[in-house]
Formats: sequence, structure tokens, C-alpha cells
Amino acid sequence: MKWRMWLQAALWLTLSTGLADAQPRNSSRPPSGPFTPEPAIRPSAPFPEAKQRHPPSDVYLAVQYGFRSTEVLYLYLSARRANEVRDQLQIFAPRNGAFELIDSPAGKLATFPLKGGSGTIRGREFRIQNLESKFDGVTFRTDLTVTSGYRLWDVIHVSAEVTMQSQTGRAAYRVGGLVHSYVGLSPMEAKPFAVVGMPRFRIGPGKFDVGRLYASLTLGDLPVLPGDGMGREVRASIKEAGSDRVRTTRARWEDRPYLGIRPFETLALLEFDARSGKEYEVEASLDLGPVFGTATAHTRFTAPIPKKSD
Repeated sequence: MKWRMWLQAALWLTLSTGLADAQPRNSSRPPSGPFTPEPAIRPSAPFPEAKQRHPPSDVYLAVQYGFRSTEVLYLYLSARRANEVRDQLQIFAPRNGAFELIDSPAGKLATFPLKGGSGTIRGREFRIQNLESKFDGVTFRTDLTVTSGYRLWDVIHVSAEVTMQSQTGRAAYRVGGLVHSYVGLSPMEAKPFAVVGMPRFRIGPGKFDVGRLYASLTLGDLPVLPGDGMGREVRASIKEAGSDRVRTTRARWEDRPYLGIRPFETLALLEFDARSGKEYEVEASLDLGPVFGTATAHTRFTAPIPKKSD
């Protein structure tokens, strides 16, 4: 409990002093569009306070939990020796013109099935709670879970549970995935990724399964799962070229404890009978609650004609 109070106090200072002074106090929407975070502040030198144990296998992550450039945490994960789970976490945040160490939570042990199913592996879970950001009248509160050693000693998974509160209502979502494309061996090499912002909703046919429409919801390249205050299904209307008939289909999705652990993870699959060689136009919608509203997606495609066998 003490480290949470310390973390919250340090984050409040980040927004009140130092690097935060370079940002407007009451900034409007960022220039790139609604609910889009400013680019996260980047360090220009290593962190002198970082306590290294085995530098060749230690990594940094940069998680942006808010819309200001200073609302970012740099996470340093280290191991005792080579080929072991990174079981130590140090948290750095921008403060007083530099990045300072604000906490080193112990985390807790977690057991996972070993990849390949030949046993189990003892990983480590770290929780960073009550991160808060305000944007355009909406309060975003985020709880982060960083999992080290998920199924293999070097696998890192990050999950964020984000709750949004505004005058129009409350909604929540979860975003996460395997984050190896974002890690760096130094804080300067870590690629920041945001866990707040407007998710992107898409729909389209599969390459090898034209009888299904694949719906996805992502933030950056991490999958998003709608939560409380959001709809529970994707709805789509399908119109075949040359026909006045419009078919409708819908599909619900199931909750799952770990997002983004499979390539090209989808939110939902919608069944429909496509006729080869025919052109289709699809309009889809997904209720994202009182803050984001209803997301829509559109696609047009021609169902492939099966190749003749020789």
C-alpha cells in the first residue's frame, strides 16, 4: 500500500512540476485527432539510478497511461542471471527535468503452463494501480499488470484495465498483449506504447475463409476487449452487388484472461454465406459506450473464385 501512495504522489508531481511545465495547463485535443495521446517524452541518456543485475538480458518498457507527453512510465525488468525470468521491476517517471526512480514493487509469483505443455514455469506479476489522466472532460483510470515469464522465461505480457468516467456515463475496456516489439536494452531504445486512446474498429473477410467476417478492435497494434458500459456484440449488414437484399449478422465475443497471445487475434467472427465471384459491401458497428460512442467500419470485397485443380 505504501508504494502505491508513493507512486501516486510521484505521478502527481510529474504533472505539476518539471517537464510538465512545458505542456499547456489546459490543453485542448491534440492536433492528430480526438482521444489521441501526445508523443511520449523520451530519455536521452541511461537512468543512473537503475540497479542492474544481468544487463545482457535486462529490458525496458515505456507505457503511456495518459494523453500528455509526460504521462508515461519506463519499466526496467531485470533478472539475476541469464535465461531466468526477469523478477525485478523498477519504475521510472519524468520528474524535475529528468527520469527518476519512483518505485520497485516486489510483485507476486504466478505459475503458467510451459509452452509446449511439458510442465509449468514460475513467472512474476507486477501490478501498478490507480494511474489517472484527464482529457477533454473525461477521467481515465488505469491498472497495469506486467507479467514476466509467461509460458517462457523471456516472454513479457502487459495488460491494462482502463475505466473512463465522464458526465455522459462510465465505460471500461481492456488492452494488452505480448510486447517484445516495444522493449529496448536501454531506456532510449524502448518504444513507447499507449494504453489509452480511441480504439480502431475494423472488419473484413478472411484470406482462406470467405464464409466469415473478421472483426477486430485495436489500440496501436494491441487488441482491445470492450468491458462494462460497452456493447457485447458486433453487428453487420451485408449487401451483394446487383441485389437489393441486405442481410444482417451479429456475433458476441468471449472474455479471455490474456489478450494478444496469438497472431492476428480477432474480436469476433461473423458467419455469412458468400458466393464466389460476387462483390459485397459490408457496414459494421460496435457500441463503445458513452465516451467513445458507436464505432463503425466499412469494407468492400469480391469473394474469390476457387481455382480449378489440374
